[in-house]
Amino acid sequence: MDLLESRFEVDKVLLLLDSRLVQKRFEISEDDLPLLHDTIAELNVHWGLDGKMRGAADNLFTWQQALSRLVLGWMLPAGGDGMWQNVSAWHGDVNQLAVFSRFTAFMQTLADTAKTWQTDAAAEEWIERVRQLRDGLFALSDDDQYAAQQFEQALVKWQEEIELSGFSDGLLPQHTVIRHISRFLSSESQAGFLRGGITFCSMVPMRSLPFKVLCLLGLNDGDFPRNTKLTVFDLIAKHPKKGDRARRDDDRYLFLEAIISARDILYLSYVGRSIVNDDELAPSALLSELIDTVAEMTGKRSKDLLADWVCQHPLQAFSTRYFQPQEAGQLISTRRDYAQALNEAAYRPSEKMMPFFNQPLGNEAEPPSIVTQTEFIGFWKNPVKAWLRQTLGWREPYRDEAWESAEPFEPEQGEKIADAYMEARRQRQDFAAVEIKLNAESLLPTGELGSLWQQRFQGAAKQLDQDLLESPKVPPVACELSFNRQILSGSLNHVYQCGQIMFRNKKLNAPDRIALLLEHVLFNAVRPSESESGLTYFVSNDETVTYPEIDRQTARGILQTWLEYYNIGQHRPLPFFARTSLAAADAYLKKQEWEAAQSAAIGAYFGNKMNTGQSSYTEVALVFGHDEESPLETPLFQNLIIEMLVPLLAAVSTLKEA
Repeated sequence: MDLLESRFEVDKVLLLLDSRLVQKRFEISEDDLPLLHDTIAELNVHWGLDGKMRGAADNLFTWQQALSRLVLGWMLPAGGDGMWQNVSAWHGDVNQLAVFSRFTAFMQTLADTAKTWQTDAAAEEWIERVRQLRDGLFALSDDDQYAAQQFEQALVKWQEEIELSGFSDGLLPQHTVIRHISRFLSSESQAGFLRGGITFCSMVPMRSLPFKVLCLLGLNDGDFPRNTKLTVFDLIAKHPKKGDRARRDDDRYLFLEAIISARDILYLSYVGRSIVNDDELAPSALLSELIDTVAEMTGKRSKDLLADWVCQHPLQAFSTRYFQPQEAGQLISTRRDYAQALNEAAYRPSEKMMPFFNQPLGNEAEPPSIVTQTEFIGFWKNPVKAWLRQTLGWREPYRDEAWESAEPFEPEQGEKIADAYMEARRQRQDFAAVEIKLNAESLLPTGELGSLWQQRFQGAAKQLDQDLLESPKVPPVACELSFNRQILSGSLNHVYQCGQIMFRNKKLNAPDRIALLLEHVLFNAVRPSESESGLTYFVSNDETVTYPEIDRQTARGILQTWLEYYNIGQHRPLPFFARTSLAAADAYLKKQEWEAAQSAAIGAYFGNKMNTGQSSYTEVALVFGHDEESPLETPLFQNLIIEMLVPLLAAVSTLKEA
C-alpha cells in the first residue's frame, strides 16, 4: 500500500522482493536476489516508474529505463554501439535471462497496478482490484489460507457497509481506498482471544476475566500509571471537582482488576536497569504499594518480601547466570544452544584458536611449467586472496550495498564517464554522441547540473597530450620468457609506437600500482622492435604518469625473482599486502633502514583512527588473524620487501609526472 502511494524508490521496491509470497509468485529464489540487486545498481535505478511519474521528458534513473536496457541488451549483439532510440543496451549474463524475465514480470505487475489504481472507481470495482493485486502479487500456500480468509472477510464486510450506506455508485479515489485497507491491515486481531494458549492484549476496563496465569509487562515508574500532560485550555484540570476522571486513577483500577483476575500465578515485570549505563530504574509506585499491602496483611517486612519475590534477570539471554545451579524459583533458561556453547567454553577456557596455516600444501618441488601473464599479475595484486581462491575455492562473503533512492548531485561513476570522453578523443568522435549515450545510461545528473558536469569532463579530455593520442598502435604482441624450465607467457596489448600506453581514468590504488609496475617490467623485458622506447605512460584526464625505461636484463632479473616467490605462494599464503608492502618498500628506499620500513608497514597494516588497516581485511584476518606473531615480524615478509619489491621500485625511481 505504501509503495502504490510512493515514487517507487529503489529501496521500497527491492524490499518487497524479500517477501516469501512474492518470491513464490514470480519464481524468484533467495539466491537470485544478490544478482538482481547488483544488476539494478549497475543500471542506476533510483526512483520513478517512468518519465511521466518524474514529470520529465526522459526516463533517467527510472525502472522503465532499466527494463528497456535489459530487453535491448538481449536483442542487440554485444560489441556494437548498443544504442537504439536513445536507449543504451545493457548486456548481462545470457544464462540469467530467465531470472531477469521473471523480475521484469514483477515490475510490470507493479506498473500495471499503479496505472489502474490512479483512476477513481466505485467500491465494487475497488474490491475487485484489491483481489487482483493479491492474486497477481502473492502465491498463497496452505499456511496462508487463514490470513487470506480474514482478508476476504474484510472485503465482504466493506462491500456490505457500502451497500448499507447507499454509496455503491460513488467514486472513491486511491488515497481513500488505501487508507481503509491499511487500517484493516494494521488493526489488532481478536481472533486469538480466549481461544486457548497465550493471549496478548492491552489492559482494557471491564475486560479482566479469570486466568490461571496472568502477566503484566512494562510496569516502570512513569509508564504505569500513566502521566498525562495537561493542556493549557483544559478548564476541568484547572478547576477540579469531586468525581472528575483521572487517568492515573483509571490505571490504578485497571491494576486492581488485573491482579484479582489471576488465579494461580501473578507475574509482574519491569525494566530494572538502564541498558545504557546500568543505572537502577524504579518500578511503578503500584508495585511498592502492593508489596506494602501484602506485608501489612501478613505481618512481614516489605524488605523480606522484596528479597523473596523480586528476581533480577541479566541483560543478555546467554548470561552464565541462567545456566548455573540455582535454588528453586530462580533463573532458568531453555536455550540448549547457549548451554552447549557455555559448556564448551568452560571445558576449554584457556584454549586458543589454532593458526589457520602451519604447513605447506602439496609438493613445493613442482612449480607450474607455464604461468600466464594474467595469472601472474592477478596473483600479486592480492596473494592472500589468490591463494585462498585457488587452494580452497574460497570466495569473499557477499555484501549488499545500501540502496540510495535520491538522485545523485555528482557522477557516481566518474571513471567510466572520463574513459568515454577519452576514447572519443582518441577516435576523433563527436562529444555529442558520447553525451547522449551517457544520459541513456543515467551516469550523469539531470538538467543544468548534468550539463555542467559534461563540460567539466569534456574540458579535461581536451587537455590530453595530442602526441600520445596520435601515436600509432602496434598490434598485440605475444611474448614468452623462460626461467629455469618455467615459461611466463602473455600478450602485450597496449603497445604504441612511442611506448606502452595505459588509458584509464582511475586513481591508482596499491594493487593497481603493483599491476602497472609488473606490466611495465614485462614490457621492457620483451620490448618489440615496433616500439621506439621502453617508456610506459599511464594516461588519465587528471594527469599522465611516465615510467622510465628498464634495461632488458634488469627487467628479466626482476621478473625471475617475482616468479620464484610466485611459486612459493602456490603452496602457502605469502605475507604480502599491497598497501602495506608498498609503504614498507618506499620507506626502505628513503632511509635504507629496515626499522623505518617496518614502522611504515605497521601503520598501514594495523591502521589508525583515519584509515582502516589491512589486518582487518576479510582474507587477511582469516589467514593471519590467529597467528602467535604478526606476519610483519616474519623473515619472509622482510625478504619479500628487500629482495622483490625494493629492486622493482628502485628501477623506476626516476618516475616522472607530466
